Amino acid sequence: MTQRANFHFTIWYFKTSGKFYAEAKVIWNIRTVGTAGPYMTDAVAKLRGLRDSGGQEALPGLSGEGWDGCIVINCEDGFP
Repeated sequence: MTQRANFHFTIWYFKTSGKFYAEAKVIWNIRTVGTAGPYMTDAVAKLRGLRDSGGQEALPGLSGEGWDGCIVINCEDGFP
């Protein structure tokens, strides 16, 4: 069964050189798939949407128009 629930995520930003840049913690309402936890495709799509929004809504933890480095997202509620 598909439902929506709030999940805690940590987002890490790395420069294109691989050097750590910033960290952000967010709570997002994400679809779930049965009891398997968050549907990570939804979380990744939300992050991509924020990255590609053209500066209208900044990525969590960053103040700017976008990010061209690596972004790593992890669900703190125990799901990959």
